[in-house]
This record gives sequence, C-alpha cells and structure tokens, in this order.
Amino acid sequence: MRIKILLTLVVLVPIVMYALFQTYRHFFAPKFAHLLGMVSYWVVLLVMSLAFLGRTGIVRVLNSRTAPDALLWVLLVVPVVLAFGFGPFVKRIPLLTPTVFLLSAVLALVNASLEEIFWRGVYVDSFSSPWTAYLCPAIGFAIWHFAPLSVIPYKKGAVLFVLSAFFLGLCWGFVAFKMKSIGWTLASHVLVDFSGFGALFYLSK
Repeated sequence: MRIKILLTLVVLVPIVMYALFQTYRHFFAPKFAHLLGMVSYWVVLLVMSLAFLGRTGIVRVLNSRTAPDALLWVLLVVPVVLAFGFGPFVKRIPLLTPTVFLLSAVLALVNASLEEIFWRGVYVDSFSSPWTAYLCPAIGFAIWHFAPLSVIPYKKGAVLFVLSAFFLGLCWGFVAFKMKSIGWTLASHVLVDFSGFGALFYLSK
C-alpha cells in the first residue's frame, strides 16, 4: 500500500499543486498567488514527509556519515556551478541588499530542505530500486514546476525550466540513492536555489 501511494504521489502532487496555483491566480495578484502557492506546496511536502518518515526518519535521511566519492562530488558541484555561472546570479549582484540576501537565504533553505526531504529522502528511504528510488521522484519533482510557472512564466520557456529541474533531480537523486542520505544534496540544492536571489522575485517591482 505504501509503495502504491508513493508512486501515485509522483503524479498527484504536480496535479494538485497546479490546480492550487491556478485557483490562487484567479483570486490574487500574480506574485502573491505564487507565494501562496509555494507556501501551500511546502506545507504539503512537510505533512507528507512527516507521514512517511516521522521526525526520526527525517533526522535519519539528513544524516550523512560518509563523504561522497569523486562521481558524487561531480553530481553535487555541477548543478551549483551551472546555477552560479549561467543563471541570473551575476546580473543580480548589483540589486543585492542585506534584506534580499537574508530573505533569499531563508527561501532557499526552506524550499530546498522540504523538497529534498520529500522528493529524495522519502523515496530513497522507501525503495531499493533505482527506478522508484530516484528516477520516478525526479520526474515528479520536474513536472511539479509547471504549477508555479503557470502563474509567472519563465522567460526562456517552461519546458526548458522543467528539463533543467529534471536534470537536477537526477543528479541529487542519484547521490541520495547511493549515500542513503540527503545531507549533501541538501547543501547543493540550497546553493542552487540561493543563486537566483529568490527574494528579488517578490520584492522587485
């Protein structure tokens, strides 16, 4: 039963979140609808993670007792290098203020933590097959991004953004699968999320 539920959630979470974002979009301004949608998403991930792992399970999957090998280091570092080197980081540096820095760090930490615990931690802890442990959740992790993009589109297109998220999901999923832990993937994910100074998304005019 647990297996069926988790595999169903790979499809169900993106669908439910898309519906929520669309609902918020009809009642609120785009940026507030987007923020409300993200908060709803975080709550959903937290509730499901606690349901499947519990507090002790979350601590367990966060605990990294060994260091990554060379291949795993590459899969952790490449997303960060791509994010800082080819993302909006350099262009947005002139807009950086202490408030933007702090809020961006908080947003990155919250989003990355909850996504890693659910999309990587829950599945790696529940499955031993590569398909169900990290490939399936990587697909769900990627597809869910259509939800926020339906409220505020990505300039280069939603498909490119989702494919990029799928690539990240594969990198982090493989590392988590091999290490049975999300400690290192969480650090990589936080840096990637922070690289865009997410607070500017909500604070800029």
